Amino acid sequence: MDASRPAKSLLAPLLLASCAIAASPLRALSRTSNTHRSVASRHVYGGIRRLRSQPERIGHSRNCVRVRAAKTMTILVPPHPLIKHYLGIARLEVMPPLMTKNALVELGRILMYELVRDWLPVVEQEIEATYATAEASFIDSSKPIQIVPIGTVAPVLLEQTGSLLPASQSYHCGLKTTGEDSAEYYLNTLPEKILEGEKVLLVIPELASHQITDRVLTDVIERGGKPENIRIMSVLVAPPALTKLGLKYPDVRVYTAMIDPEVDDSGKILPGLGDLSFRVFVG
Repeated sequence: MDASRPAKSLLAPLLLASCAIAASPLRALSRTSNTHRSVASRHVYGGIRRLRSQPERIGHSRNCVRVRAAKTMTILVPPHPLIKHYLGIARLEVMPPLMTKNALVELGRILMYELVRDWLPVVEQEIEATYATAEASFIDSSKPIQIVPIGTVAPVLLEQTGSLLPASQSYHCGLKTTGEDSAEYYLNTLPEKILEGEKVLLVIPELASHQITDRVLTDVIERGGKPENIRIMSVLVAPPALTKLGLKYPDVRVYTAMIDPEVDDSGKILPGLGDLSFRVFVG
């Protein structure tokens, strides 16, 4: 047996543990450990500097690792143990399709929780509570977030995020890379116009190269979207894409579970997640 692969006999307890965590209430997502080790090392990947030191506070997000790409693009890597757990499950080559999909669903839910902490529009009002009046905050449903899932696997990341996005609208896109700096749509449902102040979230499972995301960002901005109101959620990202996008869209934020260090000659992230469409829908 290849020593680099986990023995199949170890899968049963791993699957049971995963199911138990998945069944835990959402409050598990609201707690982030305050005991992060400070690591003095720095890693530089092709213009991306990843700081592995005490995480910085960013807005209302607790303990998110801040990474700077190119100019000022910010990449946030929440150091949540559940993110590491489900990412490990998603990476496992021997994992059955259903468990791979469930791991991606959970990763999408946790990343979304971190992403919307300081992003959801709220309204303040006085309400009649049981014993007295109270000040309360509610999500402003009149300002839905515009979600753009890119590719066939992106909707999987959104399956359990409904409760975190009380008001949202989705516009699915599918693209293929056609050149070194170009991509073409095979599916495009983007709205004709992005209204003033509307927030747009691009969801793409892996950000290995820049072409597809660059094309969608360009079209969203041409329709009225503002870079400071655009965020990207991706399970894995790689330095080449971050460098290119950072130069062009410094005000866009990226939320991800991990920055993988390499992209091979065929454009695959290493170690990556493999062919997700095959692993999730075929097995």
